[in-house]
Amino acid sequence: MVVERTGQLHPALYYGGLLKAAHRAGAKLCAQCDAEKIERKPKGSGGGFTVLTSKGPIEAREVVIATNGYTGDVTPTLKRRLIPVASHIIATEELPEDLVKSLIPKGRVVSDTKRVLCYCRQSPDSKRVIFGGRARFTQVSPEVSAPVLHGYMLERCRSSRAPG
Repeated sequence: MVVERTGQLHPALYYGGLLKAAHRAGAKLCAQCDAEKIERKPKGSGGGFTVLTSKGPIEAREVVIATNGYTGDVTPTLKRRLIPVASHIIATEELPEDLVKSLIPKGRVVSDTKRVLCYCRQSPDSKRVIFGGRARFTQVSPEVSAPVLHGYMLERCRSSRAPG
């Protein structure tokens, strides 16, 4: 089945877009700096927040929580409301471009909901197939996730071949 009105999300480009938007809005971002506690200042003191971090306190008028699904103990209310779903990705070795294009005509994203959702797409240079899915319900190492995804990929390739 082809669903014409769908899209795909490139996680790194999405992250880059969010980063640029935050900079345009005047946000100050602190890399490699763990937030340990967020304290709301009293309204009489002008309001805002003090964020206690691994590199010292930061004063802020507003705070954006951007943790993906892996929200920790700094935001316990949010942590109770989010369920992280680990998704892992593998890529094939370089393949002939015509083979990649024959596997994924029109460059669409292909998904399969058989038991576990899996998805694949062409790499930007059309030399590889990028395959992803939920190898486990939690984050695991590549040594665990890669063989599971490889098995899913082979299983789906075998079942999609025409008989004979």
